[in-house]
Amino acid sequence: MRHRAAVIAFALAAFEAHAQIDTEKRFPEVHGSDLNGREVTLPADIPGPASLVFVPFEMRQQDDVDSWHPFVQKMKEDFPSVGVLELPTISRGYLIMRFIIDNGMRSGIRDESARAATITLYLDVKAFTRDLGLETTKSIAVFVVRPSGQILARAIGRYSEAGASTIRAALEALQGSVE
Repeated sequence: MRHRAAVIAFALAAFEAHAQIDTEKRFPEVHGSDLNGREVTLPADIPGPASLVFVPFEMRQQDDVDSWHPFVQKMKEDFPSVGVLELPTISRGYLIMRFIIDNGMRSGIRDESARAATITLYLDVKAFTRDLGLETTKSIAVFVVRPSGQILARAIGRYSEAGASTIRAALEALQGSVE
């Protein structure tokens, strides 16, 4: 058992050195509901050993999230234990319109599993972005997050080879540490 723990510790240390993790930033605790109505607390309710977490801030950014779809499909094949979440992030000032906003999104997403993976956050967007180390809400953010809140990797914006490479490296290192 000690050997396994040492291997895991070594793999995580090697990953941190390779991916240059910002260990100061952790995914903040947030509360929301998925589009099936289930209450969720993140990062504790993140599925799997880690999840790809997409954070869009504006409706028009859905195209940017969708640009990652082929990559996400490939990652789900290569790393089946890794979850995928989308967190549309909206100012808490819109909480009064939550029913309308969530029902609008729900009507556009027919698949129950996709609804379960879509968790709308109504919160202080400025504090949330600061906590995540994001400089702007003009681009989506993509994270690899563990249920502990540890952020293993981050990419900003539409799909790019550089962003995908960063995310893939984190998933590969994670896979090596949990086997």
